[in-house]
Amino acid sequence: LVGGSGDFAAEDFGDLLQAGAAADRRSDAGQPAALFYTSGTTGTPKGVIHTHGSLTGAIANQIAGIGLGERDRTLIVLPVCYLIAFGSQILPFHAVGATSVVLPGFEPQQTLAAMRTHQPTKLYGFPKVYHELADAAQAGGGEAGGLDFCFSGGEAIAVALQPGDRLNVSCAG
Repeated sequence: LVGGSGDFAAEDFGDLLQAGAAADRRSDAGQPAALFYTSGTTGTPKGVIHTHGSLTGAIANQIAGIGLGERDRTLIVLPVCYLIAFGSQILPFHAVGATSVVLPGFEPQQTLAAMRTHQPTKLYGFPKVYHELADAAQAGGGEAGGLDFCFSGGEAIAVALQPGDRLNVSCAG
């Protein structure tokens, strides 16, 4: 990180890694924490600044809303620059001491293999991800059990694509 001034001042990451250096840091809830680009519902690309307070609230809602706990595991199959991966997986899973496994990208057969290896309890994706996983499982990719929550973002997921039946998992999401 490079230095700056005002609201966007930054500190050297190496300095923050020193023992105890980050422990004394407190952020104002209204200060910017992350900038994400989205087309949202308007279709017009725009940058959205998330504050420390908005992310903290979202993390608390995610933890309470799905009963996230330290024994949970997730596979991150989407880029971490997507808010769904960063804000719904990395941050809340880290907050409760749960496990996040970051895959190098989404490839259905590799994701199914990773699901068998890591036994995630929570999965996040888009309808296209679930559709491709279901097709791969039906084509001989095997079962992927252990999920108790599946989140689909971006658009509604059609009943025919809901992963519970086609991935041979119980998935309440």
